[in-house]
Amino acid sequence: MRQAVLKLSRWVCESRNTCPLRKFKEICGDMKNEPKIVSYHPVREGIRECYIRHVMLCWDEWKTISSRYLPSIHRILEKVLHVDIDLNLLRELCGIAVLHHDVGKLCLDYQSRNGKRFYRHEMLSSYLLHDYIMSMLSDASSLDDQRAELLSSIISSAIYLHHEGLQISHKYYEIRAPTYGYLLNLLAGREFHMIKGWRLISTELERWAFNKKFNYFGDITSINGYEAANLLGSIITLIDGGFDPLLLRLAVASILQPIMISDNLASLKRGGIPSRLSRFLGVMEK
Repeated sequence: MRQAVLKLSRWVCESRNTCPLRKFKEICGDMKNEPKIVSYHPVREGIRECYIRHVMLCWDEWKTISSRYLPSIHRILEKVLHVDIDLNLLRELCGIAVLHHDVGKLCLDYQSRNGKRFYRHEMLSSYLLHDYIMSMLSDASSLDDQRAELLSSIISSAIYLHHEGLQISHKYYEIRAPTYGYLLNLLAGREFHMIKGWRLISTELERWAFNKKFNYFGDITSINGYEAANLLGSIITLIDGGFDPLLLRLAVASILQPIMISDNLASLKRGGIPSRLSRFLGVMEK
């Protein structure tokens, strides 16, 4: 009887038959007490969610909506950069943004729930994705350094803002127009250590989604808070202080919208509830 109760209380992964990390016992939490790598910390006895499953659900939603959004993203970015952009490359860039938009959660502070000070995982995701995309563009495109920096900053800004609705609903208004002081207060003086196996998780998800590994995260084991604040401050300055800030914000929004839709629809599948602002803005609609 006791064994039956214990078995019923174990967490069963609904993606167990398709998960690319199932064979890695140090990462897979299927039939254990809870997911080993979490995407979401439930309040009290809420629904538990695996990071890997959440990413897989986001990817499935992205595949459904990508053909609707890619043409407009392509058109806007070519207008911003004044250069032809290979559509297949853009498809990979947007796919990487969706696949790794929550990579900042693969941090000990987030996974342990023992962090003493508030920080937003999307800040770390934005920081990591900026250099990732710069490396990807260096290898796969003919963009000059200035255009590559601008494109990477646009995508990173979308990652930075993908929980904007949630943050505004909690009255963290500064994330819409963040100041350097705001970034310093949250990040400076801290060292964010990535969990063991975070690159394995990321590359295996890439192989599952793209049938190949990009693996541009490098050998990062920790993120320095001052460095993250400086980079994010530079990204925000480039977008808001650019030659045509309205066009640049439109470019950010064109990428942000499908990321938010994919993220919100994936969260619904674990029983999540979108913020009122997200519902108002229609980011639950395909």
